[in-house]
Amino acid sequence: MTTAPISEQSQTSATSSTGRSIFEDPAIGEAAKNDAFVRFVAQNWKSLLLTLVAVGAAMVGYNVFTTTALEKRARATTLLADIQDSYQKLQEKQESLEKLKLDQQSAKDEAAKKTATDSIETTTKEFAEARSKISLMIDSLDSPPPFDSYAMLYRGLLAGKFGDYAAVEKALAAAPSWEAIDDARSTKRYIAETVTLGLAKTLAQSEANQRAAKEKLKALAAGGEFLAVDALAALSLLEATPEERTALKTSLESLRTKFPSQSKYLDLIAERIG
Repeated sequence: MTTAPISEQSQTSATSSTGRSIFEDPAIGEAAKNDAFVRFVAQNWKSLLLTLVAVGAAMVGYNVFTTTALEKRARATTLLADIQDSYQKLQEKQESLEKLKLDQQSAKDEAAKKTATDSIETTTKEFAEARSKISLMIDSLDSPPPFDSYAMLYRGLLAGKFGDYAAVEKALAAAPSWEAIDDARSTKRYIAETVTLGLAKTLAQSEANQRAAKEKLKALAAGGEFLAVDALAALSLLEATPEERTALKTSLESLRTKFPSQSKYLDLIAERIG
């Protein structure tokens, strides 16, 4: 049985068919005569193809953006946890340093005093290194929100640890205003109140800046939705004159009405101010 040779005409037809777009297929042209949708696709397939490509590119871009944003937030969350842990260790190192200084003062012989002195030098060096490390970590925590606010908080807290109250004051001035946030029960409002409370308490450690710190705490005690009681508790440790304590009692009774569930904490404040 012999195989019939494929004719030149058949080869040409096959090649031509392969090279044409499916939208130029005669069968589609025939179908378009009686189907408006097919006719529309056949006439506009190039623009439709470009639209599909654009939509596909947009979807890919959105997916990349979303993935990048999630990865960035995950990294920021991990970094914030590391900063919190490092700050806690820094506090412990500071307490250790203070204890060593007391040991040095109470040393009864030169050998004990030298041991304490050597330990102080070592711990002081470690303390400075820890400060540099956490400073770099804080500088890296600049986005996305709300991590930038936490970075501002820890930057101020760290400055306060080393007596740089000008930096604390600067951080407090740049902190997000909780009063400007309309949604009083939002997470954004809670974070803003947290930053203000932390920085104001830190600033209050400086006698030169205590008045400004008190004003921030008074405003938070009067209008805060999350940390008003905490702000009043901080004020109760700062206000000493009879007039100041009278004002505290007035604020305390106002908070009893506003936050009845926190009466236990308000009772402790009441005992403190007498």
